[in-house]
Amino acid sequence: MTRLADLQLASGTETVVTLTDGSVVRGRLQSASADASSIVIKGADNTAAARTVIETDIVSVGRVVGRSKPAREWTGIGIGVLVSLPLSLSRIGDASLIGASLGALVGRHAGDARIEIVLKR
Repeated sequence: MTRLADLQLASGTETVVTLTDGSVVRGRLQSASADASSIVIKGADNTAAARTVIETDIVSVGRVVGRSKPAREWTGIGIGVLVSLPLSLSRIGDASLIGASLGALVGRHAGDARIEIVLKR
């Protein structure tokens, strides 16, 4: 796609927008129209601010696909604990801590979030 009007992303989608001045805006899509897009950006102090980007300033729009590292890590911890529970019946917690640690390492390094370009000029 080459026009913002053709872009069909749902509100709340994690997006990455590259602008003509070379800067990159990353945040959640709040709204999109034929000539502008509004993105909610989280600041360093966890404050949210909306930024409106007009179509003529946009070079590319991408959406983040996949899960973040913390989400993958928590999944790995859960799997590691569940797998190691039968091994830790004699001393509850010993093997499950080791399994959770190994699961976290595996989960953190398995796959990665990536950016899928949906609009490029």
